[in-house]
Amino acid sequence: MRNAMTDRLLWEVECKPIYVPGQENISSKALVRSDNGKLLGIRSKHYHPVFNRDLEAIKERILSTDAFNFKGHQEFQGGKRILSFYENKRDNLQICGEDVKDYLIIGNSNDASSKLFVGTSNYMFRCENQFSEKIRAFERRHDRPFNINEIRIEEIIETYETG
Repeated sequence: MRNAMTDRLLWEVECKPIYVPGQENISSKALVRSDNGKLLGIRSKHYHPVFNRDLEAIKERILSTDAFNFKGHQEFQGGKRILSFYENKRDNLQICGEDVKDYLIIGNSNDASSKLFVGTSNYMFRCENQFSEKIRAFERRHDRPFNINEIRIEEIIETYETG
């Protein structure tokens, strides 16, 4: 069963300590959903999640350019992976005489299966396996705290528009 697309991510990623009886100083942490406490993954102390509030900040930055309409967030595997879809507002975009509707896609994983990425597609695939390295315009590992200023939305949109 496919989850419905949502306008907002109404839960957050929380980092929780791991307790093992008889052991101290466990260097890993559990990533869990704030709404239901379900486990998203076990990560090392060096892993820094990109929180859902960060994805919302990226969304606001993209929408402020007035170049895209937000179509929604799609969760996969109980929130372990999230894709956000933005539809290009340009009318009459054609390639080889065919009408094209391009999408900007933001992807993030909470289980270390993918980096945070920004990519493009001519179709709105709602499938987590559709995004190869070739269409990614931006990638960022989860190895330091997220900083919205690392993502230069205007440069990404310029790259998107010029190919």
